[in-house]
Amino acid sequence: MYFNLKKGTLLLSLVFLIVVIVGFIKVQTFPSPTSKTLGPGYMPKVLMSGLSLFALYHIAQSINPKFKDTKVYIGDIKLQIATLLSIVIYLILIKFLGFYVSTTIWLFGIFSIFLEKKYVQSLIYTILLLGIVYGLFGKLLQVNFPRSIFW
Repeated sequence: MYFNLKKGTLLLSLVFLIVVIVGFIKVQTFPSPTSKTLGPGYMPKVLMSGLSLFALYHIAQSINPKFKDTKVYIGDIKLQIATLLSIVIYLILIKFLGFYVSTTIWLFGIFSIFLEKKYVQSLIYTILLLGIVYGLFGKLLQVNFPRSIFW
């Protein structure tokens, strides 16, 4: 499948611009800083400002007639759609199975697909990655991950 670069850049930039506008509207509901602190809305505003600048730059670039319109081969779209669908299912399963169980299932599945069914290697990568996440975020930074509704 081929992808039109000029149209894709314009479309993606417009989507990012809409996300930024919605984000700016949402940030206005954040509590105002009480003293000389920056407040909770500062960093999102900085990030959205940068994203809006990139989006506006790419919109201007894709409208520019000097911008070459090329077709890019993106391969078999079935794998990309399956990956996106697996992420959606993973996000739904977190509520029911908890972070660690659903992440283990999802990572093992993704690694198995992209490593061409090398199950032992996929299992090793899954265990290593979950160990790093658990050690760094669960223990060191004490992040509370979503738990299952069953336990």
